[in-house]
Amino acid sequence: MLRRVGWLVVIVAFIVGGLTHRGMAQVAHLVIVGARIYPSPTADPIDKGTVIVRDGRIAEIRADPSAALVPAERVIQADGLVVTSGFWNCHVHFTESKWANAHAFSDAELNRRERAAITLASVVPDLDGLGIVAEVLTRSSERPLLWRSDYHHVLGHNLCGTLLVAVISGLLATRRRRTAGLAFLGFHLHLLGDLIGGRGLEGFQWPIHYLYPFSQSWQWTWAGQWALNAWPNMVLTAALLLVTGLVAWKRGVSPLELVSTAANQVVVSTLRRRFPCPS
Repeated sequence: MLRRVGWLVVIVAFIVGGLTHRGMAQVAHLVIVGARIYPSPTADPIDKGTVIVRDGRIAEIRADPSAALVPAERVIQADGLVVTSGFWNCHVHFTESKWANAHAFSDAELNRRERAAITLASVVPDLDGLGIVAEVLTRSSERPLLWRSDYHHVLGHNLCGTLLVAVISGLLATRRRRTAGLAFLGFHLHLLGDLIGGRGLEGFQWPIHYLYPFSQSWQWTWAGQWALNAWPNMVLTAALLLVTGLVAWKRGVSPLELVSTAANQVVVSTLRRRFPCPS
């Protein structure tokens, strides 16, 4: 008799354990209820559907409202919201005629690093003016360091500096020749600006030692050079700021992207809100 009772207890325990395990296995980690569901790009949407997630994966998608009763660790009421898959269509026919000369396509856009290299190339020449720090600090000493007076417009404003900056810019870029060429041009635009509008406030003209350090025989000067604070520089500055704003508004790129893409986006979005594109 006791043996029969023992076997009965064992059988009941197995049945109860199995049912309990089955019930636990059916508990979902996450259930999203009441959303409009887009299961695939070609399937019709499911209104008031339910998404059931088990073990980190979508286990089921149900249109039956009673699916909301599925036991779950977490339930999200998504009435009025949309749930969609992360669709990714990578279907491209590279045999089409439009791709025939893809290797010869021109580079329509420069990337951020290339734009940064070109922009910095136009300001790098003035690094030779940082000697002013040592000059100011040693002004009252017995042996003052005249690094700015002696080397500004000398060390950085020359052909060697231009070539060095162009080569480095090209090496850092994807489109090397274009980036190097534009960096070379930007460097020379800086030299041109100094040549025509870089006269010191005290009247001193800074000559440009273009062939330094190989030769001092060819120095650039212009008798009509205007002062740094002259009106032509003010007008040019205002005009270039307007152009910079126009480029930011139209193309979404401003000089601020050199330091922060978020700041660049703020400037661009502000300009576009203030000056909306005419429809």
